[in-house]
Amino acid sequence: MTTYNINYYNILKLTLLFLFIGVFLKAISKPPAVLIELVLILSLLGISLIYLFEKFQINSLHTIVLYIFFLYLIGHFLVATIMRPDELNLPFYKVLQYNLLEFRLSSLGYFLPLIFIPLSKFNTEKFEKYLIVLIKFSVIYTLLEQFISLIGFRYIFEIAYSNTSVVTSNLVGVKTLGLYRIWGLMGAPQLLGVFHVITLFYFMEKGMKGWSIASIFAVIASTSKTAYVILILLGFLYLLYKRKYFIFILLSGFGIFAIIASFATYFYLIRDGIYTDEYPKFIQFVGSVHGYYLLLDQVRYIKENEDGTGMQDFFSQGGILTTLATYYHNNPLDIYLGKGMSYSIFKYSGGSSTDPLFAYKYLTSEYYILTYFNQYGILGLALFLYLFLVYPVYKILKGCEIYYFIPVAFFLATLHYPPQIPKLMMVLVGYAMWKIYIGYIREERDAK
Repeated sequence: MTTYNINYYNILKLTLLFLFIGVFLKAISKPPAVLIELVLILSLLGISLIYLFEKFQINSLHTIVLYIFFLYLIGHFLVATIMRPDELNLPFYKVLQYNLLEFRLSSLGYFLPLIFIPLSKFNTEKFEKYLIVLIKFSVIYTLLEQFISLIGFRYIFEIAYSNTSVVTSNLVGVKTLGLYRIWGLMGAPQLLGVFHVITLFYFMEKGMKGWSIASIFAVIASTSKTAYVILILLGFLYLLYKRKYFIFILLSGFGIFAIIASFATYFYLIRDGIYTDEYPKFIQFVGSVHGYYLLLDQVRYIKENEDGTGMQDFFSQGGILTTLATYYHNNPLDIYLGKGMSYSIFKYSGGSSTDPLFAYKYLTSEYYILTYFNQYGILGLALFLYLFLVYPVYKILKGCEIYYFIPVAFFLATLHYPPQIPKLMMVLVGYAMWKIYIGYIREERDAK
């Protein structure tokens, strides 16, 4: 009998390094970089599952909930693969192909906590030092990209990222609040800021104040308004974590007043639907927040002004909530387990409305939490809320470790974009989830 030894720890370190520099490798040649990334992740998952089956243990009820969540996602994948060929009169291999593609893109990230299971027999402090080095690199790169862009060399990054499919016309040379819309190691301006909100809590957990401040600057440099809002909300939660109740009440009152005053000013400036030239940056910023809520029950489209002076956004009744309400009114039983696995390829590439699988296209990429609910129903949403919001917030209010802020940051991001797609994002979220639900955050360490 021949025995083969696999160095899990080195594969894990190599995978993390690959994920952190993946955007550079994709800029050279995207297909092989994506393939190598997938092979590395699947290798780690395979090793981890073997280890899990050999030494399966349940640390708490919360661990069981996490495993049920994994099984629920896998169950949806299997049901869609088995039943849709007959339901839609499609070849089995085509449905399997679409399901595997969507699983790799959209669902695989949720399973990344599993890749850390064998770490229980290693020195996690040594591993975390390695991880922190990579996180420091990501912060430095974000700040450098913004700085180099501001001094006149933005074109360098636009050319470098051109092969990665992330450079779109709406991001070339575009600024927000005087800063460029940069890509960073995430390759996505919208999620770069959320990524650095998460790196912030890694530094805070290690007591690294200087790097924590650098992460905040990286959030600002990302120009992601979603990340700004998440950072502010988690700042208020941090005040409760530190039991600074008076400051919390004081800042909450000021924040409510500022929001009311900002929107009152905004609606005054755009009264009668006429956009004034005064305070354009203020109108753009508050207007984007206003537009986010408009899209819940309205449809946005662009048309030329009647006087021919340019294009302008217009909204009509409809929207995501209307789509959801209509579907579940006609299919009430689906509300419990969801509509089933959907396909983002139809959302982003247009797809063909004649394809039977088009009926399962992504609901929206603007409100991912609603797309998730549409896919997995009330049961799936209940598992998601418990793991990423309810239990972490409960532990935060009890004064437990900083790691509990990370799943909350991830949940808040799902209220806008789908943050589970980038594997670099999910490897940081996954490590925190492993620490919380599978690893060894001891109760005596939780109590402050």
